[in-house]
Amino acid sequence: MPPATPPRIASAALVLALGAALVGCGHGGKDAGQPPPLITLEVPKGEVRGLPELFSWRPFAGAVSYRVTISDADTVWPLILATTAEARLPMPAGKRGAIRPGRIHEWSVEALDARGTVIGSGTVRFWVAAGTPQR
Repeated sequence: MPPATPPRIASAALVLALGAALVGCGHGGKDAGQPPPLITLEVPKGEVRGLPELFSWRPFAGAVSYRVTISDADTVWPLILATTAEARLPMPAGKRGAIRPGRIHEWSVEALDARGTVIGSGTVRFWVAAGTPQR
């Protein structure tokens, strides 16, 4: 076997250093900045008739509470921000006027563990068909 030349030594050292860096930073796991697993949001989705009475989603394993945000898709400020222990949120009576027919709205849910860490999330859009009766 021929003696190692400086370029081979440098290449081997680089490969070892990169491998150690990947292992040390938790490559491929939560520490790598990956998004949390998805929560399945059930209703409302897409076009709906009338103001939504209830926002619901599938329960998420390990969640002790959920943070719900409802906003107009064109703005950054939430119209409704709430926390609940159930996998559902009735439309707050005082906030019904925030949802406007003909506008696209977005709602999201973050599942929180006992420490308040986000362990899952989901987002979906809906809109109230213009001209539908409102309560």
